[in-house]
Amino acid sequence: MHASIRSGLESTLSDQRLLGRTAVVTGLYYTTLFQWFILTFGWEMFLITAASEPERFSHTIARFADLSVEHAKIWGESDIPFFFCHDDLAITRGLVFEKQWYLRNIFPHYERIFAEIKKAGKPVIFVSDGNYTEIAADILSAGADGLLFDWTFDLDETLGRYGKDKVLIGNADTQVLTFGSMEDVKKEVRRCTDAGQDYPGYIFKCSNDLPHNIPLENIECYFDTFAECRIRR
Repeated sequence: MHASIRSGLESTLSDQRLLGRTAVVTGLYYTTLFQWFILTFGWEMFLITAASEPERFSHTIARFADLSVEHAKIWGESDIPFFFCHDDLAITRGLVFEKQWYLRNIFPHYERIFAEIKKAGKPVIFVSDGNYTEIAADILSAGADGLLFDWTFDLDETLGRYGKDKVLIGNADTQVLTFGSMEDVKKEVRRCTDAGQDYPGYIFKCSNDLPHNIPLENIECYFDTFAECRIRR
C-alpha cells in the first residue's frame, strides 16, 4: 500500500516540476473515509448496512479510517505543500444521513486523519460535491483549513461565516456554462468574483470542473470574463 501511495504522490510532484510556477498541482486523496464505502460496497449495500447494523458498521468505519491515517502520514512526509482530500458527504438536496450520524461516525476519524497533516505544518482542504452546508463548520472544527464546494452553497453566507480566515473554493455552476448563454456565463463569473472581493481566502472555481460538452464559445467567455474580473479592487 505504501508503495502505491508514494507512486501517486510522485506523479503529482512530477507534474508540478513540469509546470513550475505556472500552476499549482494539488493532487487529491479521493477516499478520505465516506467515499471508501461508496466505492467498496456500492451505495445500496453501504446505506442498508450502516442503517441496520450501526454498531458493527462502526468497526468497518474505523478500519478504513486506519488506511487513511497511513495515507495522510505519507502525504505529510512528502514535498506536496497541502492535503486536498475528498469525500462526497452529500447530494444536491443535502446530507445523505442525518447530521448526528456524521458527528458520531465520521468526524472523530477526520480529526485523526487531518492530525497527521497538521503535524507536518500543512493545510487541509476538504472537497465534496453536494450541499454539505449543514456540516461545513464541523469539517473545519475537525481540522480542515478550507472547503471546496459547489453551486448548492449560498456563497455570500459561506463567505460571511468563514471567508476571513479559511480557504474557500468554488461555487460557479457548471450547468450555467453548459446550458446558458454567453451573457449567463458572464453573470455567473461576476457573481462569484464580486462576492469574493473582500475575502482573501476565496478562490474562484467551477466546482464540478469543466466537462467536454461545454460549448466552445461559453468556455472562452468563461476564461475571458474571469481574466477581466480576477484582480481584486
